[in-house]
Amino acid sequence: MKFIIETERLGLREYTPGDFDALYEILSDPETMQHYPAPYDKEGTRRWIDWNLDNYARYGFGLWAVVLKETGEFIGDCGITIQNIDGEMLPEIGYHIHRKYWRKGYGGEAARAVRDWAFRNTEYDAVWSYMKFTNAASRATAAANGMKLVKEYDDPKNTVSCAYAITRAEWEALTGGSGKSDYKIIDQDQYYRKGVFRHFSEDCRCSTSITARVDVTDLADCSGKTGTKFHINFLYVLSSALNSRDDYRMGWLWEARELICYDRIHPTHYVFHEDTETCTPVYTTYTEEYVLFYRNALADLEKAKQTREYGLDAVHHPNWFDASYISWLSYDSLNIELPDGHLYFMPIVNWGRYREENGRLMMPVSVRLNHAVADGYLVANVFKLLEEEMKKLCSRLKEYGSG
Repeated sequence: MKFIIETERLGLREYTPGDFDALYEILSDPETMQHYPAPYDKEGTRRWIDWNLDNYARYGFGLWAVVLKETGEFIGDCGITIQNIDGEMLPEIGYHIHRKYWRKGYGGEAARAVRDWAFRNTEYDAVWSYMKFTNAASRATAAANGMKLVKEYDDPKNTVSCAYAITRAEWEALTGGSGKSDYKIIDQDQYYRKGVFRHFSEDCRCSTSITARVDVTDLADCSGKTGTKFHINFLYVLSSALNSRDDYRMGWLWEARELICYDRIHPTHYVFHEDTETCTPVYTTYTEEYVLFYRNALADLEKAKQTREYGLDAVHHPNWFDASYISWLSYDSLNIELPDGHLYFMPIVNWGRYREENGRLMMPVSVRLNHAVADGYLVANVFKLLEEEMKKLCSRLKEYGSG
């Protein structure tokens, strides 16, 4: 089977007349079409398909059939058509997925692949998506794919009431221009922690946290000898540890109720302003290349020092975890609580001043994770990973020092 677009689980191929019955089953289903003006009858379905095929003939893309790669089963449609948007002809994404396949992330996966295809294969500067404001799942999918709410419409018929869009520049910043998705959707029925996830996301929503003292003697010594900042070095170690395992990169798209795993997570750290006694968040992109990470983190910190604004922007930094250095105290325990029912899966890590104990420098580190995606073992495992990553970085720093 020849696919125009492929993802990990899906294949998008050209629509054929043989797909009509399967597509009509979707478009005529009242539950599937509840966020559209009305379910289609057969004649309306044919007119809609003909319009998409005409768009395909004019512009080279339009209506694609969405099938499961493993079985070839038709599960819906996804397309990108050229629409007149405020006097400019621009691409718009649309899709329908059979309701028996809902909550598996197929719609978002297909829409994301079409978004990437459009930017890679056309010269358009933006991709759009229109929907009802009440269509919470589609709005969540659009936001998860990097789109921003750009317009709301006063539509008496409530057929279209909002528009989301992403520019080429925003897409390139999000994907590095590769078109590679920054997360994968977890099939909740196949998730290896399915029972635990259900219990701690439905019956007993809570977090789990551990504070322990970590031996940072060697890292502090290597930082001093190489003239590098211990704070940034530990930030790199922490980011490397958390990126080494899927369990620490989990996320939750609450409107679409989709469990996801980010390809990579990045640290949000902070600058403290002595004059105002306030903090400014610092967003640093994690990269495995230590020198690049260190240089970028240093530049990010210097830039943040120039402002006194809080500037937290979690909406556009969904896969950034909180990494806070409590520099004034070498504490013994720390606890961070989130409101009951809030399914926040990003790690929250704090650390304090290190102090000498029996000839070693010991630093308090607190790790908090949501119990739905992590238990005591996984929280404790972070400390083991920190030890391993510190050894690796110390070896690297010694090489730099000797070179």
